[in-house]
Amino acid sequence: MIASSTVYVTHDQEEAITLGDRVVVMDHGVVQQCASALDIYHHPANRFVAGFLGTPPMNFFEGRLVDEGGRLWFEESTGRLPVPARATAALRARAVSGPEVVLGVRPEALAPAATARFALADSRLAMKVWLVQPLGAKMDVYLQTDRHPRIVAHVDATADSAAPGVGETLSIAVDMERAHFFSPGDAGIALA
Repeated sequence: MIASSTVYVTHDQEEAITLGDRVVVMDHGVVQQCASALDIYHHPANRFVAGFLGTPPMNFFEGRLVDEGGRLWFEESTGRLPVPARATAALRARAVSGPEVVLGVRPEALAPAATARFALADSRLAMKVWLVQPLGAKMDVYLQTDRHPRIVAHVDATADSAAPGVGETLSIAVDMERAHFFSPGDAGIALA
C-alpha cells in the first residue's frame, strides 16, 4: 500500500479541524502556526491564531500585570484576576518592564459564578448581559465590561437555572487555568 499526502485548503475552521492531521493557519500568505488541531486550539502561537480557531472565538481582555506582595495579577477595568502558577514565571519580568498584556479566554472558560464548574478562587469579574442566545443544552451569553463591549460566555442551559436577563450584571467566573496571555496588538505573540 502506498501512502500519500493531501493538501486541502479551506476557510472553514470546523472542516479543517475535522479533516486535518495537521492544520496550518495562515494570515495574508504567512504561516502563523502548523500543528495538530487540538494543539493549535489549546496552545495558539499568537492572538490571530487564538481568535481564528474556535466558535464563538476567543475573548480578549486588554489590561496590565500587577505584582503585589509576591503575587501576580491581571488587572482589567472592572477588577483583577490571579495569574496561574504555570504562567507566573514567564510573566513576572513583564510586569516590571512593560506590564500591558492581553488575556485570552475561550467562551467555555467563562461562566456565571453561581453555576461555574471550575475552581473560582479570586477569578471573577463583574459583567453586564446584553444578549442571551439559547442553543438547546448550551447558551451563548453576550457580556460587556466598561472597557470590553463584546465578551461571549458559552454556558450550560439547564432547566433548573434561569437564563440571565438582559441588563443584569453578573459575577462571571474565569477559569484562569485555561487562560492565555499575549503581547499587545492584533497579532500579539503568546507569552505563557
